[in-house]
Amino acid sequence: MSASPAKSPPYAGPPNLEGPAPRLVVEVLWGPEQGKKAVIAAGGAVTVGRDAAAGLCLAHDEALAPIHLQIEWDGRVAAVQALVNERTCLDGQPMREGRSGHGGWVRAGASDLALAIERHTRPDPPPTPARVAAAAPAIAALRALPGRLFAVADASRDERVRVLLRESPARYRSLFDGWQGDAIAESAPYLVELGPPHPELLEDLVVEGWHTDDARRDGDGGWAIFLSVPDGRELEAVRRHLRKFLMVELDREKVYFRFYDPRVLRAFVPTCTAAERRELLGDMGWHITCPEGLLSFRA
Repeated sequence: MSASPAKSPPYAGPPNLEGPAPRLVVEVLWGPEQGKKAVIAAGGAVTVGRDAAAGLCLAHDEALAPIHLQIEWDGRVAAVQALVNERTCLDGQPMREGRSGHGGWVRAGASDLALAIERHTRPDPPPTPARVAAAAPAIAALRALPGRLFAVADASRDERVRVLLRESPARYRSLFDGWQGDAIAESAPYLVELGPPHPELLEDLVVEGWHTDDARRDGDGGWAIFLSVPDGRELEAVRRHLRKFLMVELDREKVYFRFYDPRVLRAFVPTCTAAERRELLGDMGWHITCPEGLLSFRA
């Protein structure tokens, strides 16, 4: 005889929230739609399922029902309700309904979903006013770029990179696929779209990645490179182009190429021939932050 699914223990919500109620970010953790997100404002809800009518549609997951579950968010607590009899887990426990919050996870069908409160984890220590002021010219220059704006953020530089990505509504993808992507998830390069919908993530990546003046003079460049891309080009198309350069041949051996490290890009591009620049840079602008604003490369 099978046991009845247990309800998850009550969740009281995060302590001492200030200001307007934050949004909840629901993120797909694995598979072909890794990084796909739904964002729920306080008082709202989203459904998850295989059907196109679902708020978070995961059409690839044949183990999902057309409309499998619903997540409601009141600004403090996420209420998760399974809408079908198929097994659903919340925070590792089988359930039909339960409550969770920041750091929670849901298994529905063959999909794993992470729950995160937008910009929940504050930097420690917070950026100084001097750092914010120093980074301002670079942020203004990035915002003024034409086309769509992407970043390749290097998680190996600081654990805050992944925290910022998880707690943002912006979709992102590792440049690595499959077992490679899983094995180096903590230190992988992640492609993320920025632009007007996500001004906070742009500011956070630049300001928090802004190091000392000495490091800047040495060409440190922070945690990310930035790409200005022609309008209409989607994240997956940009990712396909970048993935071609993860492995290169050097002295007849295949080696990893950290082109997404600002220090590497800054040193490498000036040594390229015109043909090599066209192959790598394509029709995109490649940008590194610096005290004067941006150091930019184009084919």
